[in-house]
Amino acid sequence: MSLDPSKWTNYDALSEGARGKIETMYPYLKIDQAQFQEKQSGVFLRHINTGKVEKLLEPPRPTPKGRPQMGASRSKR
Repeated sequence: MSLDPSKWTNYDALSEGARGKIETMYPYLKIDQAQFQEKQSGVFLRHINTGKVEKLLEPPRPTPKGRPQMGASRSKR
């Protein structure tokens, strides 16, 4: 995991999509006590007090081509 020490940012600098997912998945997270990095490999959090780094979000997975999406295309018999 190569995280650039100069690219740690505040919560407000994350993309809107990442902030929305973090708020949904981690409502208890104290964002004022952490710094963040958003990369292609995911979103990382560094605790200010301890320096511990955690991976909060995985990158979105692309849907494989040739496989139909499940959902409205299925019919009831």
